Amino acid sequence: MSNREVLITPFHNMVLMCPDTTAADVDLHGDLFDEALAQLVS
Repeated sequence: MSNREVLITPFHNMVLMCPDTTAADVDLHGDLFDEALAQLVS
């Protein structure tokens, strides 16, 4: 995810969001997470 500009803490896999996070940022995370899951199950 960090290679795709989404920061996730390495130990807890928590997504860190700040007040400046936009709906587009959340959507990007969701899309990238879906892609990662698809790669894991293929």
